[in-house]
Amino acid sequence: MPNKRPRLSNNSNAHALSFCHICKRKNHSADECRFKPTALNQEQYSKRGESNSKPTCTFCQKLGHTYDQCFKRDRSLTSNINHIEGTKLAPLTIRIGVKILRAVFDSGAECSFIRESVAAALPGQRVQTANYLRGIGRFPVLSLTSLLTICVIDDISVEIQFYVLADCEMSTDILVGMNLIKGTNLSVIVKSSKTKLVHQGLINHITTNSPIFGKLDCDLSDPEEIKQLRILLNKYEHLFIRGYPKTRVNTGMLEIRLKNPDKYVERRPYRLSPVEREKVRTIVNELLKHNIIRESKSPYSSPIILVKKKNGDDRLCVDFRELNANTLRDHYPLPLISDQIDQLANGLYFTTFDMAAGFHQIPISESSIEKTAFVTPDGLYEYLTMPFGLSNACAVYQRCINRALFSLLGSAAQVYVDDVLSKSADFTQGLINIERILIALHKAGFSINADKCSFFKRSIEYLGNVVSNGKIRPSPKKVEALVKAPVPNTAKKVRQFNGLAGYFRKFIPDFSRIMMPLYELTKQGAKWEWNDRHEEARNKIIQCLTSSPVLTIFQEEAPIELYTDASSLGFGAVLVQIINKRQHAIAFMSMRTTDTESRYHSYELETLAVVRAIKHFRQYLYGRKFKIITDCNALKASKHKKDLLPRIHRWWAFLQNYDFEVEYHKGNRLQHADFLSRNPSSCEVNIMTRDLDWLKVEQRRDEILRRLMDSFNNGNPVDG
Repeated sequence: MPNKRPRLSNNSNAHALSFCHICKRKNHSADECRFKPTALNQEQYSKRGESNSKPTCTFCQKLGHTYDQCFKRDRSLTSNINHIEGTKLAPLTIRIGVKILRAVFDSGAECSFIRESVAAALPGQRVQTANYLRGIGRFPVLSLTSLLTICVIDDISVEIQFYVLADCEMSTDILVGMNLIKGTNLSVIVKSSKTKLVHQGLINHITTNSPIFGKLDCDLSDPEEIKQLRILLNKYEHLFIRGYPKTRVNTGMLEIRLKNPDKYVERRPYRLSPVEREKVRTIVNELLKHNIIRESKSPYSSPIILVKKKNGDDRLCVDFRELNANTLRDHYPLPLISDQIDQLANGLYFTTFDMAAGFHQIPISESSIEKTAFVTPDGLYEYLTMPFGLSNACAVYQRCINRALFSLLGSAAQVYVDDVLSKSADFTQGLINIERILIALHKAGFSINADKCSFFKRSIEYLGNVVSNGKIRPSPKKVEALVKAPVPNTAKKVRQFNGLAGYFRKFIPDFSRIMMPLYELTKQGAKWEWNDRHEEARNKIIQCLTSSPVLTIFQEEAPIELYTDASSLGFGAVLVQIINKRQHAIAFMSMRTTDTESRYHSYELETLAVVRAIKHFRQYLYGRKFKIITDCNALKASKHKKDLLPRIHRWWAFLQNYDFEVEYHKGNRLQHADFLSRNPSSCEVNIMTRDLDWLKVEQRRDEILRRLMDSFNNGNPVDG
């Protein structure tokens, strides 16, 4: 008879007895016996009281032995599990419990089967039942037991029901049928004699390369916990990508509303060298290929510039300054920072997700697409997804991701723009939180940057603090600018130090007494002599300025001022808020210049100081209006200037993402920032914040912003 797909018969009402008179085995009745004769000689066993009759072989029809004991049949032909003609048996490796087992996958089999001897050593739920299976050999075979167990295939956990068969009925330990994927969102791909279990809809993403995660960035040490984490991540591996996203979110879109709808941006393209022009063509073709942009006939035309990425590649950025100036602000709020930091108190483990491809996952409304049009020397194009550089991008993204994770905010997840953080008190809860976040992001259509995620970290750098074991302490880098600043060796340098200390005098008890020795050194006609009294005063001020009482809590509604200054040695900045008509310091920064930067013109240094300060205070400034106070009068005029030096132009391309005004103050009013710029930290950057009083939070910096900012000094020239 032709081979048939193994299937269940309707007869499943047999009852287990203690002894079978046909095969002489226990725990089943003669009616349930897999060696029971067929209808051809069934009548020999139909009469009551004939339990001592000799068995009849169903193969050769002779008495005295069973089908299983018959030497005339070709065991290699008749005892195997058969499969549909035209289908192939593919090798498969599965893990059940702690055992790694070899199996085969049969796409023509409806059910899965396992040898009795193999099943005996495996965990799972066993059910005593009688099921006749056809398509196994030449005759129906009875399975008396089924095993329901969890199998791990390709790091994906799936529950499979196996029908247990006598060892002699199978030529392989395990045969997996199509019930593997029935009722799931899984698919099986058989390629080059290899079997791959994947999530449905992801076939185009399957490759023979290594898994999406190689070495995990995590602090777990238990191998079983690491294994469970890998199983979970591979279950949702389709969410983790490299490169451009292939999906768009369904929780919102960008809509650009104009203050003056009759005002258009009509700019000519910036001049590019032949090499730059070819690079722009390549980038544009890549964006077209991934459906990020399309060709346009829009009346709008914003120019583009090329900026170097950290890895040396080029990034195309659009100069949206004119469009942003005519755009109505989206006032969707960023998260309350104090609420976020409070939620970290009891966290033992911290997991961070970085959303992929910046803002390119957010679609744009049809009516707004034309407004994003940009011009190159070779054509006019418009964005189909939200580009970098639009003033409302932050608010739009926050709205979209808040909608996606709304039910998890405050419990399993904390979100700031495109960074997602999850904390947990133990591994089990952390694993649950991660899966809930991944499910929500999947439903909303978000993709995650596979290279920028950390899992179950016991200690993380978060908002200028080290967060670990449910506690928040100052970062070790916090005090470095003052501690490692050189001891003053001239009266001028003492004045610089005094200027910084005086700015914070309202926060330091007994400030005048402590500072008296240093004031004496700056008096007119005073003899220069640095002794132990001066060193003690300096050390006390340093200790006070870097202790908890120094800095004030950041308040969401209070006006923000950013004081910046630069010298050939470094950059300095102080972040200040006006609270009750008084200035309160929130944080300060000190950074050295590079050898190249130290040779910049003072105007370039002052502009770069603003860029560096905003970069490191992004958690406070992004999405908020603030005032920049500088002693460089030319900086204020350059905000609206079109013909800028190429280097300055690239810096303003970054600054256009922030909402600020520039105010000029004379240098003698900026001594606190001046000190930091002339006494930079020996490290690249130092951000000082108050410890427990700083109950405000930042999210990790946006990857695109970070790389763009790091590349400003090395960008290709652009002729404006």
